[in-house]
Amino acid sequence: TFGDGGPPPYYAGYTTSGKGRGLFASRDIKKGELTHDGTNSDIVFPDAISWRKFVFSLPRNRACDMMEWSWTQKLGEKGNLRILSAINISVLLNEGEVANYINVNPESSTSSKFYATGDIKKGDEILMNYGVYDTFWTEVGLGYDNAVHLSPPLVEKSEPHNEPIWPKPDGWDSFITKQIEEHFYCKLYAIDKMKPLPTLQDWQLLRAKYNQHVDSSRSFDDIVPPTMGYTFGDGGPPPYYAGYTTSGKGRGLFASRDIKKGELTHDGTNSDIVFPDAISWRKFVFSLPRNRACDMMEWSWTQKLGEKGNLRILSAINISVLLNEGEVANYINVNPESSTSSKFYATGDIKKGDEILMNYGVYDTFWTEVGLGYDNAVHLSPPLVEKSEPHNEPIWPKPDGWDSFITKQIEEHFYCKLYAIDKMKPLPTLQDWQLLRAKYNQHVDSSRSFDDIVPPTMGYTFGDGGP
Repeated sequence: TFGDGGPPPYYAGYTTSGKGRGLFASRDIKKGELTHDGTNSDIVFPDAISWRKFVFSLPRNRACDMMEWSWTQKLGEKGNLRILSAINISVLLNEGEVANYINVNPESSTSSKFYATGDIKKGDEILMNYGVYDTFWTEVGLGYDNAVHLSPPLVEKSEPHNEPIWPKPDGWDSFITKQIEEHFYCKLYAIDKMKPLPTLQDWQLLRAKYNQHVDSSRSFDDIVPPTMGYTFGDGGPPPYYAGYTTSGKGRGLFASRDIKKGELTHDGTNSDIVFPDAISWRKFVFSLPRNRACDMMEWSWTQKLGEKGNLRILSAINISVLLNEGEVANYINVNPESSTSSKFYATGDIKKGDEILMNYGVYDTFWTEVGLGYDNAVHLSPPLVEKSEPHNEPIWPKPDGWDSFITKQIEEHFYCKLYAIDKMKPLPTLQDWQLLRAKYNQHVDSSRSFDDIVPPTMGYTFGDGGP
């Protein structure tokens, strides 16, 4: 029960300032007025292990949400720091970037009652100062001083042995590219333009999975390692190396020497891999850790291997797949001799260090023709389920040592920084809140009641039964 029985003081929506989700005043609020009271609606975790059990029991998006929505707070002047959160829209309360923007704050660092620091107009975003609560993860067993897995340093996520294989969703064996992209959240992965260059271990994993799921007879015994390309010309690597662009594209290929106009620059004739059909490609992609799966989504294309041949699904398992597209014709400096060829020639002189760029449109990428396009979809009626709906989100396998992970490791395990980039992710649904409450009862406190007559999408009981 909250306040004097007035109307709900806030609602959930999207900010205009780029923060994403937030809370907004549903009526005018006077300076000094009680605006939020988490005294009864907040949840408390007795210790770090119960919080970890809860977070690792959740689908990835909800786990990242709870990482963002948890804080530490003393519940009394002489009490210890506790881990707190809430399972209603109150957790969408954002921080004001400067003092002038802050319009609510708790009465003290031990209180969960928030009062308006000034008059707030209906529709204004409600903003607090996060610094009011002392968030010291170490004191509650989730900080660097508690880490037992940080020596040696955290393993790079690009190393396959540290990446879990996601459970296959129902109907995966008939998914089209769009559905696979959404399953793995590949658009979020693509946003990161400084993701690591693939390591030798990454390439070896991809090759092993190709042998396992597609063609066991395909040999990858090239003397040139895939981090350098493949055997080219006189036995050395091709005339390029992998690096990072200065144009914002991320990873790319760069000339390792001057290349003359008309010179053969790349030849995928023997180094490219071919998938016999859509199901073999799906088996391969779904056998991979998420980052590698998204890489292969980006690195696959369709191509005819002869004038009268059918379109085939192709890729490569070496750095040649990092070849970017020139944004305008003037930037393109290599292209294949035809749409059925895998031999690329320089269209002009290329200086050492220049990025090598092609025209992706040379190859006809028609996913439908190879069984991976919209016309092949059998799961698009009704439309694809929103990822915010828990029943469509897999529970990730727990990594080794999860029960002593600190917040930093959990954030890296779930790729929460990538999730945070998406500022238009859906507002939590009733189903989302119900899942979180059920998991809290299951893993933390089975006696905690969530029988509030106000749904969590509106907040919690407020005086006369309103939020």
